[in-house]
Amino acid sequence: MGHPATEQSGLLVYEPFYGLREKPFSLSTDPRFLYRTASRTPVFDELLAGIRRREGLVVLTGEIGMGKTTLCRSVLSALEGNAVSAFVPDPFVSREDLLKTLLVEFGVVPVDDLMQGRLQGASRAELSYPLYEFLHALESRGAFAVLLIDEAQNLPAPLLEELRLLADLEGTHKLLQVVLIGQPEFSRALEEPHMRHLAQRVTTRCELQPLDRDGVHGYVGHRLTVAGASPDRLHFSGEALDLVFAATRGVPRLINRLCDWTLQHGQRARAAVIGPELVQLAAGDLQLVIAVPKPAPEPAPEPVSPAPITHLGDVLPSVAAAPREQVPERPLFRQPPRARRMRGAFAVAALIVLGALSGLTLAVYWMWAGPVLTERAALPRVQRPSVRISAPLPAVLEPAIESIGDTIAPPHVPDRADEETPADPGPPRAVTAAPVANPADAVWVVKVDAFSDDTRASSLVAQLVAREFTAFKSVAATRNGAPVYLVLVGPYAARRDAAIALDKIEELPGSLRPALQALPPATAIR
Repeated sequence: MGHPATEQSGLLVYEPFYGLREKPFSLSTDPRFLYRTASRTPVFDELLAGIRRREGLVVLTGEIGMGKTTLCRSVLSALEGNAVSAFVPDPFVSREDLLKTLLVEFGVVPVDDLMQGRLQGASRAELSYPLYEFLHALESRGAFAVLLIDEAQNLPAPLLEELRLLADLEGTHKLLQVVLIGQPEFSRALEEPHMRHLAQRVTTRCELQPLDRDGVHGYVGHRLTVAGASPDRLHFSGEALDLVFAATRGVPRLINRLCDWTLQHGQRARAAVIGPELVQLAAGDLQLVIAVPKPAPEPAPEPVSPAPITHLGDVLPSVAAAPREQVPERPLFRQPPRARRMRGAFAVAALIVLGALSGLTLAVYWMWAGPVLTERAALPRVQRPSVRISAPLPAVLEPAIESIGDTIAPPHVPDRADEETPADPGPPRAVTAAPVANPADAVWVVKVDAFSDDTRASSLVAQLVAREFTAFKSVAATRNGAPVYLVLVGPYAARRDAAIALDKIEELPGSLRPALQALPPATAIR
């Protein structure tokens, strides 16, 4: 992909109008756009120092969209030239697949060997020794390797054990520095008893927090400056930036999406100054709720102490001048004490009678309405079939999961444009994940996301279907038996169609990480 400044002008939206060299609020993890606030600079320094020390595992956690990957890539760019790195964004791989990925990322094995299946069937020992030799060769040259694993909260137990073994490789120093990047639940998982063998090797643990109000102001200005903005052609007002903070709660990914849509509205309005009304339009498009700050409580009035009296003469004139309080006249005749006692007795008796009548009325009502209100309705028991969907995964870098439950075939994609789809597809057909000999003959799907919770996966499928995507769910299991729910879109007969669908999914609101995956040709579906 070329530099944004060299792309065709038809692919740019507002950049030419505002004189920008590139897109300032891209979702890419470009280290040049890292904004080091007062709260994030210590995290950057701790990560950098932890990697340089090479003493144990380094853990970075934070909510979705906090910029963890961008921060880690910036830390890697700050390392000296004697460090080589590998980044694994998808933890749904086996121990053998992880070793294959490291061999390719470090340049030990050509990527063609992996794509053409020459490493197919290689054992863990056959893959480990070339990697160990490479790491020892790095140490002899005064260099070392860094491995970053994203989405660490989804790591299965066998892969965690492999990472522990890799992190324990030692020469003069640690041969491989492992950095685990995950959401806050990964930090909580490390506190579990069965994770103590891994938690004891963690020497550096950091957490990213949302940006505050001043951080949002500086973040937006920094990204505009890197993209080449000039204040006379593009400027966010202070009220607009306050609205950005209220709508995004300081989450960098949401800030990027909101500001990107705001600049599109600004280009249509030919506005050089971005005001709060444009931010409100963009927030409505993205369905972001703007948090209204609570008004500050009014301070209590200070008590006024009376002035001290120094002389009685200072008070007597004011007392004499004040009007006398009018006292009501006493009646000429007062009721005797006995009459007053009789009136009190009659009032008490009346209250007792009214209370008894009220209690009797309430008792009669419950005798009549109680059985009706407390009767339980006998509803027929509904039994819902337990159906799980599984979809094929690529033969190369095959995840360490096993299909469970009943199998339902994904939607059929015709091999030719003139092939008609049968009106009655018949009973569900199993999909066999055969090796793809020729990538041109493969069909494609978009893996949108993976969850350990069926409810979240079903919700995402419903949202994609509502947006006219052919989405379905695949139920699988890791080798330790934990269920994994994959959300897929497709299949598509051509990779270009799947890539178009992937671009559309990336534009949807939310933190989606779609990826293309190849399936066997239609002849493998039987």
